[in-house]
Amino acid sequence: MARKTTSRAAGAKTATRKKASATRGQKTAARAAAANRAREKASAAKGNPKRRAASTARKRSSAEKKPPAKRVAGSRRPAGLGKHEWYPDSHIREILKNVRSIAFVGASTRWLRPSYYAMKYLQKKGFKIIPINPARGGDTVLGETVYANLKDVPGTIDMVDIFRTSEEAGGITDAAIAVTKEKDVKVLWMQLGVRDDEAAARAEAAGLTVIMNRCPKIEYGRLSGELSTAGINSRIITAKTVRGPKA
Repeated sequence: MARKTTSRAAGAKTATRKKASATRGQKTAARAAAANRAREKASAAKGNPKRRAASTARKRSSAEKKPPAKRVAGSRRPAGLGKHEWYPDSHIREILKNVRSIAFVGASTRWLRPSYYAMKYLQKKGFKIIPINPARGGDTVLGETVYANLKDVPGTIDMVDIFRTSEEAGGITDAAIAVTKEKDVKVLWMQLGVRDDEAAARAEAAGLTVIMNRCPKIEYGRLSGELSTAGINSRIITAKTVRGPKA
């Protein structure tokens, strides 16, 4: 009697396993059938203009619901600031990347003057410096000859950096415009605290890129991450190594 009971229990277990196996097989078959229907539907949509248009519309609607891409810091103009009151970092970086020679109008031969610091720094960064000072024409500073004016400079000048007052910026701008074609001048840069909007308009009309109230030395240091290491806010937040504009 005990043997019959054991045999019936074993038979019941076997039947249960077979039933479970059949159920799993049915589910697998159902999933495969659903996948085939989806493929057939997608294939049909490709050949059906109406279905293709509907699919495109759904994708477009989905894309519109996505949040807008984040802007890179320093790439969006703050509200209320004019053209020459704010410049994108990418614009400054592009200028410093492409410029090779800089004429410093108002260059000083004295080591304690700001123009001397700027020239020395940028010279070490690989720029060709061209000192311009009417009172020091013929002298030498940082191994370079000082010229009395822009016309006397041999060769080309990529950028003219005005190291004089705002009142003098207009005349220097006109001098730069006068030699633009001959010297192939591309950029007119006015130092910190120097601004003349009328002069800037004349320079831009002559095809020059104009930057005002900025220092190329400071901008280079900021964009290359050097200012950040000194504890100064460079307005650049990144975990990556920051490369200089000319890197």
